Amino acid sequence: MSTDHVPVAPGSAAAERSRLVAIAVAVVGLVGMFVALLGWTGIAQGVDSTVGAPPWVIFVIGAVIVVGAAVFDLAAGSRSDVYVVAPGQQLTALQFVLNKLAPWIIVALTVVGMIAIWLRHR
Repeated sequence: MSTDHVPVAPGSAAAERSRLVAIAVAVVGLVGMFVALLGWTGIAQGVDSTVGAPPWVIFVIGAVIVVGAAVFDLAAGSRSDVYVVAPGQQLTALQFVLNKLAPWIIVALTVVGMIAIWLRHR
């Protein structure tokens, strides 16, 4: 029997795994953000090399990581939630943001960082 669509019960081992996965996704997304912004800074400064590679390569690697983390979180559904609530209960606004929007907020912060770097080096 597949457990792909079985809800995660609060206080269960699956809920703890879900929390750990959510934290790992956030850390990976943040690392991707910093890598992307490092590459973007190199592009904005017009340098030939950033950390031994062309800055556009560093940027693309970071961008793929940050967007990939967000897409993974979306695909994982409740298996990557920080907060698990009992069936029939509603998430609070903060819980919803942490469960569903946090990886996309990291993507948005990456874009904001890119704009700030671009404006700084214009």
